[in-house]
Amino acid sequence: MCEELEKVELLLYTCDLEFKKLRSSIVTTLKSTETGLEDREAIIREQLRQIAILEMQKGKDEDEMLDQTLKTIEIVNIQDMATEKENLEASCSYLASKKAELDKIEEDLLKDKAKKDARRNTMGATSSTPS
Repeated sequence: MCEELEKVELLLYTCDLEFKKLRSSIVTTLKSTETGLEDREAIIREQLRQIAILEMQKGKDEDEMLDQTLKTIEIVNIQDMATEKENLEASCSYLASKKAELDKIEEDLLKDKAKKDARRNTMGATSSTPS
């Protein structure tokens, strides 16, 4: 009986050692799983940080593109204004030359009128003088 008792004790001791190994193994697995979760959380946090940085950069790029578009529109407007100015200057030159022509015609007409008036006055003076 003593021998059986020793065998049972030895068996119990062996079982305890096996359970201890299993418990150690489970604790190690849990710790590594927990660490793995922490690692995954850190990776996800880093990915979210990278996404936020890219979104900010995207916003900056969009702002730069908008600024560039506005500058392009401004340049086009300036070019349109320059073209309009040239057209107006050409129109002003044309109108100035037409005005000069009309002024010359008016001047010629006034000279002709003055000559006619002078002739009338001369003729009127000769016809009114007694002979």
